[in-house]
Amino acid sequence: MLDLPAPRKLHIRPTPLLGGLATFVAFAIATALFLRPVVPGQMALLLVGAAVFGLLGLLDDLWDVGAWKLVAEAVVVTGIVWLGGFQINLPWPGSGAILAILWILGVANAVNCLDCADGIAPGIALIGGLALTGLAIALGRWGVAVAAAAMAGASLGFLRHNFPPAKIFLGDAGSLMIGFLLASLSAALAAPRVSSEWAAPLLILGIPVLDFLFVHVRRYQQGIRNPLKLITSTGKDHLPHRLLQAGFSKRETAVRVYILSTAMAIIGIVLALWGPIVAALLAAPLLPTGLCLPWGAGKLPERLGRLENPDRL
Repeated sequence: MLDLPAPRKLHIRPTPLLGGLATFVAFAIATALFLRPVVPGQMALLLVGAAVFGLLGLLDDLWDVGAWKLVAEAVVVTGIVWLGGFQINLPWPGSGAILAILWILGVANAVNCLDCADGIAPGIALIGGLALTGLAIALGRWGVAVAAAAMAGASLGFLRHNFPPAKIFLGDAGSLMIGFLLASLSAALAAPRVSSEWAAPLLILGIPVLDFLFVHVRRYQQGIRNPLKLITSTGKDHLPHRLLQAGFSKRETAVRVYILSTAMAIIGIVLALWGPIVAALLAAPLLPTGLCLPWGAGKLPERLGRLENPDRL
């Protein structure tokens, strides 16, 4: 099963596309080995949800199921949030569940969108998984720590084969699956005690979230007003595309995304453990130069904003 070259893609030769299957198997085995010290019901739901998201991504890899994939994702996420309690704790009835559903759907598809250049998605999953592991241990959430560590390990194992030049791709099956895991585990860590703990996962996953928001706001400004077409539109305007168009190599692009992700993850952990003042002091020298530059600064080529196949996800 190969990912063939196309105008909206960066690779120039057919590349194997089932790396997500290997990543899921590695995650599932590692998680199952440590099932005893965690909550079995929630872990089973997490594994089922990851498998279903992987299957939906595989179907999209094979036949391009389009918007129906989003509908199926919403049904799956709603069931998991309702049955397993993977929801953000808010004081208003039902609000935490609704926000968790939107969060999981958004992050899963944001990671899927960032899987547009070699090494990006597994690198973000590795960094995010390690950050969530550390935060979960600090908060005494051992179930989340086990699953996040397993995901980080599986992502590291795959990254060896996906770092530029990639020998194999995650495919939608893999990027949707790891996006679902990152989002679900971060939602489980969104504790009700203090606002800093609630905001920490948002910073840990800040790169895919910011990229997703920036790109779709820009596409809306460019004239895509239909909500469904806006969500399913594609184009070479994501963060890796912009770095490549700015002149960086694929390896340099991957490393810069890793640095940005690591910086935001560290700020998120510091925010949760030591409060907003310490986090602000740490973030002050990083944000102006490290986070704004890849998206907005510099006069990048105008063709960067053009969409290709806007009706196809």
